[in-house]
Amino acid sequence: MSFPAPIPDALAPILAAWGVFVLSTCTPGPAILATVVVSARSGRRAGIAFALGVCAGSAIWGLATTLGLAAAIAAEPRLLDALRVAGAVLLAWLALRALASAIGPGPAFAAGEAFRGRPREVRAEAVRGLLVHLANPKAPLAWIAVVAIGTPPGSPAWAPLAVLAGAAAFALSFYPLLATLAASEGSAKAYLRLRRPLETLVAGILAAAAVRLVLP
Repeated sequence: MSFPAPIPDALAPILAAWGVFVLSTCTPGPAILATVVVSARSGRRAGIAFALGVCAGSAIWGLATTLGLAAAIAAEPRLLDALRVAGAVLLAWLALRALASAIGPGPAFAAGEAFRGRPREVRAEAVRGLLVHLANPKAPLAWIAVVAIGTPPGSPAWAPLAVLAGAAAFALSFYPLLATLAASEGSAKAYLRLRRPLETLVAGILAAAAVRLVLP
């Protein structure tokens, strides 16, 4: 029979889990690149809205994992197949939208001005950020690893909550800060010069992630 670990012993795996989450979050992927592009294209307000959508997607995956996603997948492997197909469809749709933006005429405004006074579009970017992260194939796998590392057998009941809280705190700091930096005047000017290749790159990364999800 295992007993709950004392607090100092319980903190070590939680700290390790936070470290894994930080490394996973900071690894360049669809969420980071899309946050940078949205912020440079549409300004800080839209970028932060997108970033908060990404954070919400991360929280959903974290909560699902804590509530037993890994165990459910182990018990019913077809659930993973369903998640992969759904993620691939979402990623393909987002890739097509990014490609349409890349080949379109581009903004008729200075970068950073598109969303001033247009809350509906800002909310749309938040939803887009949520979908990007929910469809990100790295997110659930990373969360399964994070939760497994942070809550080994014998962990106290509060350990999963601590893992989630620390990860959420980092995500809520990292993505909005990234959006703020990318929305600077220099970034906006660079975006206007490099709009087509940047958005084509975003479309390519999203499409590649979709293909990887459905290929064995």
